[in-house]
Amino acid sequence: MRYFDKSKARREGVIPLSALRHLKPINRQIVPIVQHDDLADHSKLAIAELDAVCSKLSEKAGLDSYAMLDIVRARARAFVTPLSSAASLKNGPVAFDEQRASAEAQALVDCKEEIAASFESPVSFPSMIERVARASGATFASVRQSRNMLQADAAGNCIRFPDVNIPQRLSSIVAALHELGGPPCYAAMTAQVALLNLHPLTDGNGRASRVIFSFLMGRGYPGIRFHIPTYALRGEAPFAFEVALRSSELHGDWVLISEFFKRLLSTGSEV
Repeated sequence: MRYFDKSKARREGVIPLSALRHLKPINRQIVPIVQHDDLADHSKLAIAELDAVCSKLSEKAGLDSYAMLDIVRARARAFVTPLSSAASLKNGPVAFDEQRASAEAQALVDCKEEIAASFESPVSFPSMIERVARASGATFASVRQSRNMLQADAAGNCIRFPDVNIPQRLSSIVAALHELGGPPCYAAMTAQVALLNLHPLTDGNGRASRVIFSFLMGRGYPGIRFHIPTYALRGEAPFAFEVALRSSELHGDWVLISEFFKRLLSTGSEV
């Protein structure tokens, strides 16, 4: 998702001043990272079921990023839910960009060593996430210096992200992941949720978080050597991931997002 600085929008004429007056910011708060042992039992069960699917897929040879992309795209309509349909109606249609999908898959290959190093040396995490976003096609991505917002929907609602010390918060996320406990899939999902909750970049947050998620999944399940194509659902099942994301981010419930990834990864196990 793109987001913008209101003063920049006014200066560059991206949206008229009258529209700025009608924006309805929704302040997003930093969500604490919860250790696996402290999760509710129903979340632990859903995560354990996802872990079993990941372990099974890790044993399957021959799948690559492009094969998974094709498989998921062919079955994308199965991911549509009433909530994702409602979000689509509210926000309007979105298109799948094949070039972006390919760039994300290549970024995982090109940036793998840098991502691994940043988890050992968190001070390098800000520069790493910039590089991953740029390698994924967000050419001008950089760590944000101010409190920005997602692009507003038709009603003027827009999420405004917290004004915090971004490098410091990124270091805190990495430290929390080392102490998280639980199966590798929980660490990967937690990293993705925490990064999207923070939105540390001016652009490319979704792309970078997806690449880092795939990296952590591959590290935890060595047979998963491909980029996990969440973005493949964008055209046919838009907002299916976002609905699951908000459940974990805002309510601390990991069932929907675990089931989302279980279904997505099961498509690879079935072929």
